[in-house]
Order: sequence, then C-alpha cells, then structure tokens
Amino acid sequence: MKNINICWIDNGDILGGAELFSIDMLYGLIRHAKENKEIHINLDIYSQSIDNNNSFARKINIAITTLEKEKINENLANLTNLTITHKKLFLPALKPISYKNIKNLFLSFFELKKIVHQNNYDVVYANTVRTGIITGITQFFFPKHTKTIFMSHDYTFPQMLGKLIIPRFTQILACSYAVKQHLLETGIKPWKIEVIQNGVDIEFLKNLKPVEAPLFEIGIIGRLSEWKGQMTVLKAAKWLKENAKEFPFKFTFYGEASNKLEDMKFARDLHKFVKENNLSEIVTFSGFTSLSIALEKSSIIIHASIEEEPFGRTPIEAAASKRVACISNIGTPAKIFTDKENAFFFEAGNAESLAHTLVIIAHNKDKSLQIAENGQKLIEEKFNILKISKLFWGFFTQS
Repeated sequence: MKNINICWIDNGDILGGAELFSIDMLYGLIRHAKENKEIHINLDIYSQSIDNNNSFARKINIAITTLEKEKINENLANLTNLTITHKKLFLPALKPISYKNIKNLFLSFFELKKIVHQNNYDVVYANTVRTGIITGITQFFFPKHTKTIFMSHDYTFPQMLGKLIIPRFTQILACSYAVKQHLLETGIKPWKIEVIQNGVDIEFLKNLKPVEAPLFEIGIIGRLSEWKGQMTVLKAAKWLKENAKEFPFKFTFYGEASNKLEDMKFARDLHKFVKENNLSEIVTFSGFTSLSIALEKSSIIIHASIEEEPFGRTPIEAAASKRVACISNIGTPAKIFTDKENAFFFEAGNAESLAHTLVIIAHNKDKSLQIAENGQKLIEEKFNILKISKLFWGFFTQS
C-alpha cells in the first residue's frame, strides 16, 4: 500500500471562499479514500485555531467527526486508509510591517521547518497567500523529497515576492483561468499552473426547497466588505422603495464583517445607510447563516462585487440550487454565465442598473424561473464537486 503524508496549511481566520474550498476538498478526500483502497493518506491540517468557536475550525472538526463515524460503519471499513487531524499553527499577520511582525514571521519559518522534518511530510500544501509566503520561503529547508503545492484563490500575492517564491513550488493551482492569466503575467511558466475551479455539491443543492413566484425574496450571501458591493444593493433597495412600490422586495444580508478595521467600518456604514433612509422594513442583516438556510429563504441571489472576482462561489451555489442569479457584469462570474440565458447581469456598482434588473426578474417570473433552471444545468455540467475534488487530490497522490 502506498503511504502519503500531507501537511495542509490554512489561515482559518475567516470563512471565505478559500476556506470553503478547503472544506469541500476535505469531504472530497473522504470520498476519494473510499475509491482508492491502495493508498493510505495521513492528512494533518494546520490553522490558527482548533477551537469550535472559530467557524473554520468548527467545520473542519465536523468533517473529522464525520470521517470517524463512517469508519465505525462496517460497510465503509475501507476508510481506515485515511487519517485526518487538526492542529494549531501560529501564522502571523504580514501587515503592517513592524519589528514584531517580522520577528513572528521568522518564528513561523522555524516552526514550519520543524514540523515538516519531524513528520516527514511528502506534500506541503498552502491554501492562502499568507501560508503561501510562509511555505514558499521555508520550502528551501524542507527534505528533498517533499513536494510543495500552492493554491492561488485571488490576485493578492505581492507581485515582486510572488516572482521569487511562487515558481519554487512543485505545483501551482489556480481557482480560475483569470487567476491563471494573472500568474502567467508574473512570469510563471504555463506548464506549472493547473486550473482547479471551485465546485458545489450538486445533489445537496438540487434538493433544496424549490423557488416559486412571486420573486421578491432577495438574498445577499458573503462577507460584508466594500468591494463585495453591498452598498450598491442598499442603494438599489432605496431606489426601488421610492420608484417601484408595486414590487415589495425584501433584502436579507447573510454574512458578517471580518475583524479588519475597514470591514467593520463598512458594516457600520451599511447599518447607518439603512437607518438614515428608513429601509429597516425591507432590509435585514441576519449575520452568518448556513448556506442551505440562506438559499431556501431566497428566490433571487445578488452577487454585487464592484471589483473583479477571481472566481465567485456564490453565483455558482445560487444557480446550482435553481435560484435566480443576479450578478455584476465583471470578473469570472460574468465569464461563466451568459446574461438572460442562465443568469441576469447588471452594471457593476450601478444601483439603478441593479434595481431595473430586479424589476425585470420579478415582472417576468416565468422566464426568470426558466433562466434559473438553465443556470442549474450549466453548473451541474461544469462545476460538480465530485469531479473537481477527484482532479484536485490527484496532484497529491501522483508520484
């Protein structure tokens, strides 16, 4: 039996797209292990917190518990070829540049080097920019047989540092073709980059409660952050309240701000806008909510980013559950979907454009539901998590 020892490193500070990708791949590994009885995998996941008070840690721990329960089931006894543990690793902030942060950064280098040598890992995987920098520098001191894999989920890796570090990884993965193009522009060779797009659990999302007309319940899912465009949505809500009273839209925001000062300030600005414009009857902030609940309570899902999304997970989830996806016309989502064929587009950052699009959706409910059905077919064909996770784990198990 072939044995593979893997070190997986994630920030785990928030539960964003990169972290949700990790959760998906973890469940994908459980499925992968069932089909590959000749491979024994030991996976050690390292993140900032292993406490269940942390959203990411809680989901990781649930996945591990699920694995242990399945091992007990005699029908799935072959899962004894998979071991998963969750461990704590200090991953210091890289900004602002200060003596303390630089000192902590070097301490993290030494700590990572130590755990890789002590555990004799075959593969070290970095899922974020921060872990990519730490792993990218420390890998020069890893055992010669240790492969390194970096997953690029966005465009935020510092360019000069990226040119020095990223090419040193054994394998580079990109969450979209747009991110791959960004990496190519930093001088990385094309043969070293493979695209592994985010996916969704099609069967789970297809089985959510179906949408019925009228189409007035609107969900906005994701972290509260200025570039995500939630203020555009509130301005559209204000316009609709003043100019289209015959359409009783209700807007619910499912998500919270991160602990970044700019995100917390933005969240306060959103609440202030609602109060100043008397929108409390049509706007609700529900905080972090499970995806299934957020989708079941919504008939339309707005994805309003005002900057180009590297991938854009929410529109994929919306379409997979046969919700009407209403998305800004920039970034990867606008390349995946086609306007008025399997989603509805509006001009990024333009509140009136969004408001008009919502009126079109609600007014043409039968056509809108057909477009939602087309969206589900598209996602089922191209973004099935089972196919994606199998491709992903192939990079770890191949010789």
